[in-house]
Amino acid sequence: MNDIAQYTKSYVEDNGYKLIFVADKLGITRQGLNNLFNKKTFNVADANKILATLNKQLKVTYSIIDTDK
Repeated sequence: MNDIAQYTKSYVEDNGYKLIFVADKLGITRQGLNNLFNKKTFNVADANKILATLNKQLKVTYSIIDTDK
């Protein structure tokens, strides 16, 4: 499970939502949701598809930092 998938799954569970509830909202089985979380190419679009069932959205911000110091 990649970082985005883990972050999304943790958010769902840590905020009191059951994965079966999210799966039902997506029209898939609990195993289907687990397969989605575990796919190699899980990305922000996948996270937002899941989070939309909870009226949430993932926002990602990137920064480039100087590593010479």
